[in-house]
Amino acid sequence: MGGLWDVGLSETVELSEALPAAAQRAVQEELGQNAQLHLHECCRISTGWSGSTPHMQVCQADHNVLYRAMMSDEKVDFGERDAEVDTLEYWTIDEYQRRADEDLFHFAPWVHALILGCSDCFRLTPAMLDTVEL
Repeated sequence: MGGLWDVGLSETVELSEALPAAAQRAVQEELGQNAQLHLHECCRISTGWSGSTPHMQVCQADHNVLYRAMMSDEKVDFGERDAEVDTLEYWTIDEYQRRADEDLFHFAPWVHALILGCSDCFRLTPAMLDTVEL
């Protein structure tokens, strides 16, 4: 979804690839080739969306497995990243909420569903969930 913000790292699983291997590959492709994080499965969420892109109408169903990991320093240079990553920024959930309030449609279609659907992964409190309007 070029030009739109995505959440965390995302990867399409290759044929016969194990889910944890795909998740670790995402870490290295999107954070940098030297990145090694201890990933823990957090939740599984299915999403669906449809809409127009500049070149075609799209209807998609996704089955997402969310992993989480802790990083000690967000400024670490993990080496060369995949060309599909234009920029890498680290946001708190409050920063995400502020940016979503500014322009809800500047995010890939699945982002809001994943954040709202897995409060354990994103550390949302009940009060925060009450303030999100989509």
